Amino acid sequence: MEDEDIGDQFEQFWAAKIANEALEQFENTQVVCGGWSPSGSFHIGNARELICGYAIYHKLVLDGNDADWIFVVDNFDSFDKVPSTMSKYKEELALHLGKPINLIPDPTGEAESYAAKFSQGLLDAIKDWGFDVKVHFASEMYKEGLYDKYLELYLSKEEQLQTLLEKVSGSRLGSLFSVVCEQCNNMRTTRIRKLEDSTIHYVCKTTKMFIGCDYEGVTKVSDHRWKLKWRLDWPARQDFLKVTIEPAGKDHAVAGGSIDSSREIHKALFGRNPPLMPGYGFITMDGKKLSGSAGTGIPAVELRKMLAPETYFFLIFKNDLRKDVEFNYLKDGYQKVVDEFVIARRLLNGYNYPGTERQLEKLKFAARLALKDHQVKIIPADIPLAELLLIYQSSLRNIDVTLQKFRDLGKLQPEDDENELKERLKQAEYWLDTFAHDNMKFEILEEIPSSALNHWDETMLKTWKEIVNSIRPDTTKETLQQNIRTYAGQYG
Repeated sequence: MEDEDIGDQFEQFWAAKIANEALEQFENTQVVCGGWSPSGSFHIGNARELICGYAIYHKLVLDGNDADWIFVVDNFDSFDKVPSTMSKYKEELALHLGKPINLIPDPTGEAESYAAKFSQGLLDAIKDWGFDVKVHFASEMYKEGLYDKYLELYLSKEEQLQTLLEKVSGSRLGSLFSVVCEQCNNMRTTRIRKLEDSTIHYVCKTTKMFIGCDYEGVTKVSDHRWKLKWRLDWPARQDFLKVTIEPAGKDHAVAGGSIDSSREIHKALFGRNPPLMPGYGFITMDGKKLSGSAGTGIPAVELRKMLAPETYFFLIFKNDLRKDVEFNYLKDGYQKVVDEFVIARRLLNGYNYPGTERQLEKLKFAARLALKDHQVKIIPADIPLAELLLIYQSSLRNIDVTLQKFRDLGKLQPEDDENELKERLKQAEYWLDTFAHDNMKFEILEEIPSSALNHWDETMLKTWKEIVNSIRPDTTKETLQQNIRTYAGQYG
């Protein structure tokens, strides 16, 4: 099926709806944006922001529209807590609480700063996933003076701004921006005493767990040792980056949240239509948000070890944008998405499967968005994961022997891509060894261990001989399971 046919048949897909709405509102090049703060690892949970942006950008490009895709790394954010993944360095890092993360040394010595260490995980994932996205760093944008005119604007209209924020969120901001202390680099301990002629007078005092140095300093706006508060920073960068679409987590989309305040600032202070800011749900496991600190958020760059990234994109794309996406890779979540993506890819290539037209079109469209152009015509073998792991383990984990068995069983057709199947096997093996429950694993021994004789008797031997002799070339797994129950029942 051609790309335009898929688009015509499923324009109600969330990525298509957002793209079309943006095209109606904004005449120039569409700019899709996202953002993330490198205060911890870039994992498959918080990667949903990047992946959602990719879906919308890819849809725009497939339809022949001019579009840019950018991603902002807020490496100028303050360090508010030590993540559990860095607990080894807790005492050392605790001394830096409140400082911009780009000014904190990396305790592991792997990077030039704390922010750079975790930013690298994002950059590596972008490269591995083949994403054509331009990354902007907040610290560099501040140094370049891109925020300067917005600070001036906010200050000149502070009462209007505060009234607007109070109306939207129910409260005013204590201050419009934070200053980075020249002596200790903390930005959570400084208090602005006065601002006159672009000169900022401040004092640095300890506040709760943020340690100040009692320094009384003066800095100029042009020194760029300041940062706008989040509700003001976000609309400012959207404006100078000319953003037209920026998905955001549903925590930002609550009534009176930062999406609402950003929209009002765009309209009231910037005099422009705000970008589309659709809210998206979380990636969950057993209903709980995936978390790097809890150990459920696998680093994004390691995703390929257990799953083709396109399979994960497909999981996100086929679900409603605003709803949480359950991905319990410790249970049946892994098997389900791997098998469903195989079906979706085969549907794209003209194979038929049961289901309503709408269900099948949704799977096809999600798969098409997930795949690069050169991947669309690759046909994966129609072999469920459970069967794949059964034959693979019974073949002593030999890929070539496994593929030959599937050929003999008529499960691997000439048009099926064997390289894709090999990759799927390697990823499934990693999942099997790393995450799968023990009931999915077995090992065939070359010799019977002596300890087995303590549990083996003639009745068991006779039972298993009959089970083995009942196997025929056309025996299905369901038939084999039934034979095991039947013979085992006869001999108690």
